[in-house]
Amino acid sequence: MNKLYNLVDKAQFIRVNRSIVINKIYIKKCMYIKNNEYSFKSKNGDTLLSSRP
Repeated sequence: MNKLYNLVDKAQFIRVNRSIVINKIYIKKCMYIKNNEYSFKSKNGDTLLSSRP
């Protein structure tokens, strides 16, 4: 996943956690949870949780 993330445009994509990279245009909503953790709601209804850095 590191190799893939290094190839994509960081202005266009965000790394949610170790296994998920998502195009920013597909993020509908971003909410802070706690302790630098975030919840991302995608346009197709999926909820993705970030891991702590």
